[in-house]
Amino acid sequence: LSQKPFKRRRSLITWAFWRGSSSHLNELSLASGPRGILFGQSLSSVCVEDALPKPVMDMMAFLYHEGSWTRGIFRRPAGARAVRELRDSLDSGEFQLPLTKDHVFLIAGVFKDFLRSIPSSLLCCELHEEWMDVLEEEEEEEEQLQDVKRMILRLPKENALLLRYLLAMLRGIQGNAHENQMTSFNLSVCIAPSMLWAPGAPCSPEVEGEETKRVCELVKFMIEHCQQILGEDPSSVFGGPPQRLTDEMGS
Repeated sequence: LSQKPFKRRRSLITWAFWRGSSSHLNELSLASGPRGILFGQSLSSVCVEDALPKPVMDMMAFLYHEGSWTRGIFRRPAGARAVRELRDSLDSGEFQLPLTKDHVFLIAGVFKDFLRSIPSSLLCCELHEEWMDVLEEEEEEEEQLQDVKRMILRLPKENALLLRYLLAMLRGIQGNAHENQMTSFNLSVCIAPSMLWAPGAPCSPEVEGEETKRVCELVKFMIEHCQQILGEDPSSVFGGPPQRLTDEMGS
């Protein structure tokens, strides 16, 4: 009972994030365009020798470092046209990325678009109900952690690999929330809808909104318990704590 006032207070404080989450889904509808060599493909078809595609790795490393120092990263949208043009360039095989601080919101927008384009979602929409059950039960935190680990083992290895880097990236950004104002909650609201959705035809806005909140709670939990889930220091995944990059990175 003592937690209820906290939950209500949090929902009021962050209502702007909840209210804005649907616009992110609209922004990510670019993923329905023509399929190229990167977007809209299964991860198993774009990964080579158990390695993620270079542009995907480059985007995550850039967002881990520069995004950690950027206020509103993943919250502030990039221009739809610029996102589409860079996406089309990547899909045509031109893997040059503008990795400068002036393009950080563009890179964040394209990366979310990539996540949204993964067929059946990163966390596998066929496992949607089981993912939702992870935090539903009145379990101890340790039991919930074990449930998350068991679910990750059920993902295709390429999905689990991308999830490892994604969680480490989000944890790094969240760890610098005093600079970027992106707490684990705010990050989850902005990116969780691109990680998991229910299979089948769209449901009513009310039901869809409630399911989105549950996915956000799951992703928030995963960000906050990233080290226990990964079994390693998240910063070691990217070679150390986030560091501001110079504009020369875009070469």
